[in-house]
Amino acid sequence: MADNSFLNNARIKKQDDFITSYEDIEKELRIYKDSFEGKVIYCNCNDIGSNFFRYLLRHFNEFKIKKLVATSYKENKFDKASKVMVQRVIDYGTNCYCPRNDFSIHFDGVYNTFENLNGNGDFNSQECVDILKESDIIISNPPFSKWREYFNLINKYNKSYIILGNINAITYRDVFNLIRDNKCRLGYTIHCGDREFRVPNYYEIKTNNSRFDEHGNKYVRVSGIRWFTNIDYKEYNKNLPLTKSFTNNDYRKFDNFNAINVDKTIDIPYNYYGIMGVPITFLDKYNPEQFEIIGFTANVGRPDFFDENVDMRAFVDGKEKYKRLLILNKRRIND
Repeated sequence: MADNSFLNNARIKKQDDFITSYEDIEKELRIYKDSFEGKVIYCNCNDIGSNFFRYLLRHFNEFKIKKLVATSYKENKFDKASKVMVQRVIDYGTNCYCPRNDFSIHFDGVYNTFENLNGNGDFNSQECVDILKESDIIISNPPFSKWREYFNLINKYNKSYIILGNINAITYRDVFNLIRDNKCRLGYTIHCGDREFRVPNYYEIKTNNSRFDEHGNKYVRVSGIRWFTNIDYKEYNKNLPLTKSFTNNDYRKFDNFNAINVDKTIDIPYNYYGIMGVPITFLDKYNPEQFEIIGFTANVGRPDFFDENVDMRAFVDGKEKYKRLLILNKRRIND
C-alpha cells in the first residue's frame, strides 16, 4: 500500500495539482455514457489540456453531450485562468476528436470558445459558481485540500457528479449521511490498491512510491482513491456473495455496543441478522437492496436508537479497531 504521509503534507501546503491518468478516466466515465446525452458537463478544476477535458471532447459526439465546459485555476495573479466551452465537435476524418497538441481546430468563436476568466478560476468563485448552476453534471478531480468544501458546493446546488476523492471522506458527516441515505456511492472501477498521479516536479514527496518517467515527469502513487458519484449505473445493484456462516467463536462482539465485528467484507456471514461492523471498504461491494447502512463507529454516524452516552468507537477485547460501518442484512428485514 502506498504511503500517504505526503498527501497530508500536500494538504497543508495546498499542493493540489494531481493529474488523473487518461486510462482511469476512460474506464470510469464510459460506465455513465448513457447519462451524458443532452447534458451540460462542467469540469470545474480542469484546463484545456487536462485528461478529463481530452476524454470528454474526444467522445463528445458518441456520448451526445450538449455542452462541455472547463475552467482552470491560476494561483499566480500574473497568469490568466481560462474558460473553454464546446457545443459542437466536427469529425475531421480521424479516430481522435482531440489531438494532443492542437485544440485550435475546434474553436470557431461561435459554437466553441476559449476565453480568459476575470478571476483566478477557483471553483468557489462567483463566476465559476454561475457556470456550475447552469450545468447538469460535474466531473473532476477536485483539490485534496478543499475536497469537503467542493463536495458540499456541488451538493448545495443538487448537481449530478463523478469526482475523485479519498475513501476516508466518508468520515465527514455530510458525506456519510448521503451514503447512508443512498444519495452518494462509490464508483465502479476503483476498488482497492492505489492510483498513480502526475505531479509537478517541484512537489516535495518523501515516499518511495514516486518515480520519474523517461521524459522527466514526476508521478506518485496514492492509496485509498475512489470515485464518488450520485449517478446510477447498471452494475451497482449486484448482490455480494456471502459464503461464511455465523458462529460465536468466529465473530466477536464489540465491547461497547451490541454488534459483531467483521474484519473483512468477504467474511460477512449470510445467516446473521443483527448489527454488523464492517470495514469502510465494504462500500466497494455495497448493494442497497441487499444491506442497509445504519451507522458508523464515529460520532458522525451514531444510529438514532443508540443511547447518546454510548462510545461509538469500535473496541474488541479492549483494543480499538479502525472505523467500521454498521450494517444490517436486508434479507431478515424483508422476511
